[in-house]
Amino acid sequence: MRRIIKRLLDTSILWKFTFIYFILIIVPLAVFQVTGYNRSVASIREQNFNILAQTVSQVKQNVLYMTKNCEYVSDFLRFDNQVQGFLGNEFDPMVYYDYEIEPKLSKLSQVGSQHFDLFFYTSNASIPEMDRVVYNISRIEGKEEYKKLVNNKETNSIWGVIKKRDYFYGLQDHVNETSMVLPIYTKIRSLTINNSILGILEIDLPLEEITKTFSTVKIGTNGYIAVMDSKGTIIYNGGTEVLEKYIDHKQLGQNSGVTDFQISKEKYNVVYDTVDGTDLKILAVVNENEILDQLSTYKASVWTILVLGVLFAFLVTYIVTRFLFKRIKVLLKMMKRVENGDFDSRVTETRNDEIGELTNGFNHMTEKLEQILVELVEKETAQWEAELKALQAQINPHFLYNTLESLKMECEMNRQYELSDALTSLGALFRYNINSDSRCVTLKQEIEHVRNYVSVMKIRYSDRIELKIDLPVAFMGIKVPKVLLQPLVENCFSHSFNSSANKFIIEISAVMNNKIISINITDNGAGIDGEKLKAINNSLQNNTLIVGAKNNGVGLTNVNRRIRMEFGGTYGIRLESGMNQGTNVILTLPVSEDALLIETGGLLDV
Repeated sequence: MRRIIKRLLDTSILWKFTFIYFILIIVPLAVFQVTGYNRSVASIREQNFNILAQTVSQVKQNVLYMTKNCEYVSDFLRFDNQVQGFLGNEFDPMVYYDYEIEPKLSKLSQVGSQHFDLFFYTSNASIPEMDRVVYNISRIEGKEEYKKLVNNKETNSIWGVIKKRDYFYGLQDHVNETSMVLPIYTKIRSLTINNSILGILEIDLPLEEITKTFSTVKIGTNGYIAVMDSKGTIIYNGGTEVLEKYIDHKQLGQNSGVTDFQISKEKYNVVYDTVDGTDLKILAVVNENEILDQLSTYKASVWTILVLGVLFAFLVTYIVTRFLFKRIKVLLKMMKRVENGDFDSRVTETRNDEIGELTNGFNHMTEKLEQILVELVEKETAQWEAELKALQAQINPHFLYNTLESLKMECEMNRQYELSDALTSLGALFRYNINSDSRCVTLKQEIEHVRNYVSVMKIRYSDRIELKIDLPVAFMGIKVPKVLLQPLVENCFSHSFNSSANKFIIEISAVMNNKIISINITDNGAGIDGEKLKAINNSLQNNTLIVGAKNNGVGLTNVNRRIRMEFGGTYGIRLESGMNQGTNVILTLPVSEDALLIETGGLLDV
């Protein structure tokens, strides 16, 4: 996984942006397509459920028509005077049955094309049992329906559960013994004598009568109608599956609703409703795949649009991203040319956008690099020339040292100690200048070099020279360029002092602020007039030779250039002076962390 992530991170920015833009386009497109498809599925399912509900409602109405016919016949017989007289024993039951009851029952057992069976149960001992018409009440006293009907004071009729026909005498005739019926039980109360129960009327609605119209109901290709009772028994199944294995009647706890079940990993949807007054539930069963097959064409269209959208989005993002990064590639090409040393490379840019700003920055950078390179070459050339001159000055230095040492010993033997000390200082001067081991030295070494120089100059000026050093001990460990102060002190003798002066005073002091040290070399010489002072400072600022000065001010110019080459144009030398007011030469240098190290091993607090 890390390799894949690393490889993705290492790919070109063109492909990264292409991938990002592609994701930004394709994700909303995919979400839109999937959401649309899901909504279509939900809509199709809802439409199919509505159709199934309408189908169930239609079937229910057909069944209700039959049950209402049974209830109508039941109510008619409950109030019929002839039935009241027959069960109330007002006439000879056998004669009365043949002439009044039997014709009436035959007529009422057939309503249109609908047929049902009618039975009377009576406790009147004077009425004998007549097969398929009249039975003794004892035959149903043990049934739950009888107890429920008799104990219910608020209703006169109740529907029973689906059952097989009762054949108390075994006379079946044309009726199949396995025939199922839906019974309705009705109390027949006396209309004249204390509202007492004369008997129970049972009307059996054959299940074939209920289900004969179900075969004509079409639900899609493989859908069908089923009927379940309150115990979960499927009493009619228009399909091929044994539904009791898959449908739990507890799922159908409501009077109506929607549920589903699964057969061999295939999902079936069920819409059901209960026939009013009965425990029968009408079920419309359909395979969910049949519903979703309606979306096959739409699903194919969704995938086609999605694939085409992916290809189009990728192509568009790649073309747009490639166009945007074409200018960056040009910039990269120029950068490689600069990397190979071609600092004259420039990119032509006319736009002001972010890439245009980046290009202009590149052009400025190459110009700056080219300028820095020229300055670096000049710096290295100047340094090489200085080293060459230093090497040329080292002509047989041992001979010079030995000669000075011999002269020193001769002076000491002749007790010319001042001359001996001057020769010692002169030898130290030569050694300091010739030694090229290091480009930078400590400020203490520079001050010692100045002391040696002044000691030599005392041979000429005797006691008229006074050197004052006013530097904190902590500054003595600061690193500065070698031979930095002596040329400036030498300028005091060359330009400031004259033979008429009684006392030559040179003072060296320093202050530090924000890691910048300012070294002051002050003399009490003749000073410089304002116009000349301005010209000198301008030349030092512009890093040019001082025009009109003796030897073109080589000492000042040399030290100033060395400081600028080492530390940059912000640092260098400037002069403060006035006629007959002496001169103050100010050197400004940066102090690095390494330069802050002092002999005691601590750091200056700047």
